[in-house]
Amino acid sequence: MELVDHHIELPTAQTKLVIHLITDVHREAVGCDSRKFKRDIARIEHANSTPSLRQKELHYWFGGGDFNNGIGPKDRRFDAMAVSHQFRKHDNLHMEVAGQLVKELTPIRDYCLGYGRGNHEDGVIKYCSFDPAAYVAEKLNVNYIGYSAGIRLVIGIKGVRHKKTIIVYWHHGFGASRSKGGKLNMLYALRDKLEADVYMTGHIHEPLAFPAVRLGLSTRGKLRQVVRPLLFVNGGTYQKHHTTDGKAQTPMEYNEDHEIKVDYAEKAAYDPAVIGHQGWQFEFQSLRNGWGYKLRARDFR
Repeated sequence: MELVDHHIELPTAQTKLVIHLITDVHREAVGCDSRKFKRDIARIEHANSTPSLRQKELHYWFGGGDFNNGIGPKDRRFDAMAVSHQFRKHDNLHMEVAGQLVKELTPIRDYCLGYGRGNHEDGVIKYCSFDPAAYVAEKLNVNYIGYSAGIRLVIGIKGVRHKKTIIVYWHHGFGASRSKGGKLNMLYALRDKLEADVYMTGHIHEPLAFPAVRLGLSTRGKLRQVVRPLLFVNGGTYQKHHTTDGKAQTPMEYNEDHEIKVDYAEKAAYDPAVIGHQGWQFEFQSLRNGWGYKLRARDFR
């Protein structure tokens, strides 16, 4: 597990800290919704570059792995027709995809809190001895957080001495459950791995987010019960498991120019995926006895 310590200063006490968990892009897959992916990047860039919006919300992001589809000619799952037209003519598929991701993510590199890898980048490492996630992180000059990470966010306000610390645990994800309950259980199981305030994952291509609380006892002063808010977030995906942009065939004949687009997700009969990503926000609260905070899930789809 990688460890990263970030210090973030908000311009005002009313400014929300917004965290985007972008994961499972599968950029070169024929089913990748690259237009939606690039629109979301532009959305983050616009929010941070517009002074009036920046006063209200400051946007950061995590790369949660599987940005590369990572299925090349040496992989038993490889199907040339499952590769996007944009990348079919390249001799070095994985390098070209990583390079394209660097170009697309550069406008928001200054707001990246960590860029990780997933099982699909692991496939590239296995077959090609090349880590595309490490390459992207190096070129963007951002923290490479491997497959899991513990992140400490120390959040302050400009001109105010008070700060709050939020512990985030990110793991790309594990298992292969197809049921809604199984996917939720994978996310919820992260609470047993590391004590944290926010748990983030991906892998299962399911946009999930829900709050919880953890009970404890005070360690100073009068003994009392304390409640610690928790938040669980799965980022979702940009890969359509069943492509929907194809034209219907002309009936009763062989359609010579018709292209069959099938990738591993369709072959495995995965459920259709909801496209986009999830995240969360931190907001300071002014209380009678000092400063508090609220954590809330955000849906960016």
